[in-house]
Amino acid sequence: MKKMLIVGITMSAAGTENSFINFSKHIDYSQWQVDLLLAKREGDFLDLIPKEINVLDMGEDGELFLLSKDNSKSVINRYYQKRPFKMFKLFPTLLGISLAKGEKKTYKKNNLWIKMMKEMAPVEKEYDLAIGYWGDRTLFYVVDKVNSKKKLAWMHFNFPSPPRSPKTYKKYIDRLDRFVAVSDECADSVTSAIPSVKDKVVVFENFIDRERVEELSKGTSPLDPAKYNIVTVGRINYDKGYDVALPAMVKFLEENSDAEWHIVGSGIGSYYENFMSGVKSSSCRNRIVIHGVLKNPYVYIRNADVYLQPSRNESQCMVVEETKGLCKPIIVTRYQTAERQLENGRFGKICDFDSESIFKALVEMKNDKALRDGYINELFKNICKDDRNVEKVLSFDA
Repeated sequence: MKKMLIVGITMSAAGTENSFINFSKHIDYSQWQVDLLLAKREGDFLDLIPKEINVLDMGEDGELFLLSKDNSKSVINRYYQKRPFKMFKLFPTLLGISLAKGEKKTYKKNNLWIKMMKEMAPVEKEYDLAIGYWGDRTLFYVVDKVNSKKKLAWMHFNFPSPPRSPKTYKKYIDRLDRFVAVSDECADSVTSAIPSVKDKVVVFENFIDRERVEELSKGTSPLDPAKYNIVTVGRINYDKGYDVALPAMVKFLEENSDAEWHIVGSGIGSYYENFMSGVKSSSCRNRIVIHGVLKNPYVYIRNADVYLQPSRNESQCMVVEETKGLCKPIIVTRYQTAERQLENGRFGKICDFDSESIFKALVEMKNDKALRDGYINELFKNICKDDRNVEKVLSFDA
């Protein structure tokens, strides 16, 4: 039996983790013996991992995968307290970060993480196939720390957001056998930045487990049916565009006393804190409800009057695909894959990414029942089962 290693970070209730759960259900376990190596064995989706997968943990090294701009000092200090001499190797890079500006600062932060990753112990076991499924850091780790005959990495992001160094990524992608993008737009973003890797890049869109979503959505409604309920699901961070949606939503709620905005998601750091401060100081703070991260957001989506996705950036928004399966009216901003996901407005309303456009879309959707019904009918007629074969990607047959 062939051996596969999949490298992840945590099993938190988020898009990449959800993508992995759906992907894992399509692996042929009669052919593959699968290990999942997580930076930290934690998260609401842990119990959704198929029983055939052996789940491993990186131990102390895994903490570095959780490094962010909001916790960098504490994580680095904690990690290097036991390795003080290794800290000296980072000084030139840390100095470079402090002096750099704009995109170069982001590039140097990536290089700092790569330097720290190189100090981690390599994976001892040898594999036939290794996959960096969680994107950037798992890509670097699989290339540098895993011994396998073939290496893949999944790409869930658009290359320029946040800025990524073409020079650094070319060096790592060149050492992969295949780089899997979750959308055409996602693939184009990397091949435009690094044309020489075009032959390595293939497109394989995320699986959507429509049966699971449908079943989970049937729970008791947490929403007041007497209200006009708008639902948004996703991390409260810059890419999801909550800061631009908030003024639109406040204006809409002021004009529609029967409406509420329900957010299933949370965040950390200054962006999240600023957003929450904006909600609390708004005139409609009692009708903007933050539910935090939930294992089952689908019961909210099913009982919503409209689903809103106000994103700046999306490579393929999984929750929009899941909402399509539940046949709910959808509003999205014009992120990179919006036209393709909603078939140029056939399956939902696409508006520009600014507060006034979001407000106008909300008003039109609420006031025009025929418009809402038209989207619902198109979704009912056109959403079908996904029967693609993942072995074409894993076995390099295509």
